[in-house]
Amino acid sequence: MKSHLLLCLCFSIAVQVFGQNKSETIFTYGGNVVTLEEFEKVYTKNNIDNQANYSEKSIRDYLELFINFKLKTKEALAQQIDTITSLKTELGGYRKQLAQAYLTDMTLQENLLQEAYNRMQSDIKVSHILIKCSGDAAPADTLIAYNKIKAIQAQVTKPGADFGAIASKNSEDPSVKFNKGSIGYITGLMTAYAFENAVFNTPISKTSAITRTKFGYHIIKVEEKRAARGKMVAAHILIKSSDTSSAADKDAAKKKINGIYAGLMSKTLDWSEAVKSSDDKFTSERGGELPEFGINRMIKEFEDAAFALQKDGEISQPVLTKFGWHIIKRVSKVAVKPFEQSKKELKLAIEKDERNNLPKASFYAKIKKEYGFTEFAPAKAELFNAIPDTAFTTNNWDFMGKFKGESKMFTIGNKSFTQRDYLDHLLKFYRRNFGKNKSETLDMAYKSFTEEQLMAYEEARLEEKHIKFKELMKEYSDGVYLFELTDREVWGKASKDSIGLRKFFEENKGKYRWGKRAIVTIFNATDEKIAKAAYKMAATTVSPKEIEKKLNKDEKSKVSTIDGKFEKGKYALVDSIEWKVGLSPMKKNADNSYTFVKVNAVTDADIKELHEARGYYVSDYQNFLEKEWIRNLRSKYPIVVNEPVVKSIIK
Repeated sequence: MKSHLLLCLCFSIAVQVFGQNKSETIFTYGGNVVTLEEFEKVYTKNNIDNQANYSEKSIRDYLELFINFKLKTKEALAQQIDTITSLKTELGGYRKQLAQAYLTDMTLQENLLQEAYNRMQSDIKVSHILIKCSGDAAPADTLIAYNKIKAIQAQVTKPGADFGAIASKNSEDPSVKFNKGSIGYITGLMTAYAFENAVFNTPISKTSAITRTKFGYHIIKVEEKRAARGKMVAAHILIKSSDTSSAADKDAAKKKINGIYAGLMSKTLDWSEAVKSSDDKFTSERGGELPEFGINRMIKEFEDAAFALQKDGEISQPVLTKFGWHIIKRVSKVAVKPFEQSKKELKLAIEKDERNNLPKASFYAKIKKEYGFTEFAPAKAELFNAIPDTAFTTNNWDFMGKFKGESKMFTIGNKSFTQRDYLDHLLKFYRRNFGKNKSETLDMAYKSFTEEQLMAYEEARLEEKHIKFKELMKEYSDGVYLFELTDREVWGKASKDSIGLRKFFEENKGKYRWGKRAIVTIFNATDEKIAKAAYKMAATTVSPKEIEKKLNKDEKSKVSTIDGKFEKGKYALVDSIEWKVGLSPMKKNADNSYTFVKVNAVTDADIKELHEARGYYVSDYQNFLEKEWIRNLRSKYPIVVNEPVVKSIIK
């Protein structure tokens, strides 16, 4: 409800030109000025579907709405609605959410989305050689690994070099034992970003430069390129058979799958029956259907056969994999969505990928330059040297009491950050890194601290830097304040003011009237015999509940009744019968049940009682309170409309 009301209460921003001097005053309220430009923006935005109708009625109607809006926002501030803690918390949460789009390099982020989408249109077959080296390896170990891959590079770049043989001999990827370094086809967002870049930037039949990922050093060979297979949904029938199966079992499995295939082809066996024979019991219960998959998600023989199917419903010949024999049916091919429709999914994928760090890094570099970020290396070195190695290994930070920490470590704009500021951050987030390398930990903490402060410095200046951000925050805060104030002055007041409500009802009760009403009992019976028995009893003085009791002798209900008072035109079944005391004819329903109605009484149109009219008069009372509130606000904050300006924009 709240979000809906906010939409009603808020006036958004757009740009449209009336053609007049936009700095002219269109009206004042309580001494506050509203310019033609401001009115123009909200009017054109909120009339965009109607292409901004400039008729006198449209302009003047909207002017009244906008005046009321301005009066309410002024009153909200006068009542200090903006100081309410819960509302400040809500606005703070919204601001954080809204700020995210302004606290990254949006251009780079968009480029990364486009890049990923473009790469996903191709599959590239690659092989690689890996020399393992973790990201936190010691410099000496890193050098050893690099020298190894450098020597291997000299081998693979020689004319006629056998990449597979060199990979088998040197690669530290465990899979090399059976694939000679080949990892098949990849596409965008399937591998580490650095690996992906090397693949897509290396020509076919060539090897990449030495490439570092979190796994170590790679040399990659690009072998083939094809249009992306994309994704599909398939179903299968599996007859298990493996290398360890006996010859007799292998022969039996082959005969069984061939028999199923023959039955499917001759149409003596349909898929729903055939799939019951599948040894994959997990999928056989749902027609053999597998989850959606793309490349490298299924064993190669299965994938190739599945993607070779050209149309939905097509069935493959039996396919042998290490799991046994399969018959594959294509259920659907997942169509490639246009870029704009794919962006949300791509963004979620990139957020889990290392390339997600790039827009942030670019953003930090940008604002460092903008605000003149300055580091003071001596102060940084002094502090780092003052922290003993044992601080992390023993968690002993006693030295802190002797270290003043007053020197500046860096500045952002006009704000300075001292050694003490950094130490507070270090102690809060990193002091329990037992056994961690001191230098690495201090550098990591320093990086996170500077980034945190850069982000905070920029976030605090969003309103002054970005007019759109400022307008959106103003729009949302106005809505939040108006919701709270309107609840205070109208909605909540109306629901709690029992004396005022009763007085309002008594003064206006003539408008709250019932139409003609029938007081009835509706009978429903499961079959004709039961219906006739119920009908016979209903014609007497036996009550509906007694009829139910007599006819529903077992646990299964055979007849049910509903008592009610129905206004003319409100219920089709009751409207369809004759409105006079007695029984209506029985009606047979589509499900072979029966229905009839007993009319107990018919009343003429009458004034509703207080409790009967509540939903109507409460709403009317709210409208009454709002009108009175607006009238009082207009008295409190006098309105002066500049008629010449208003008339100048009427067309």
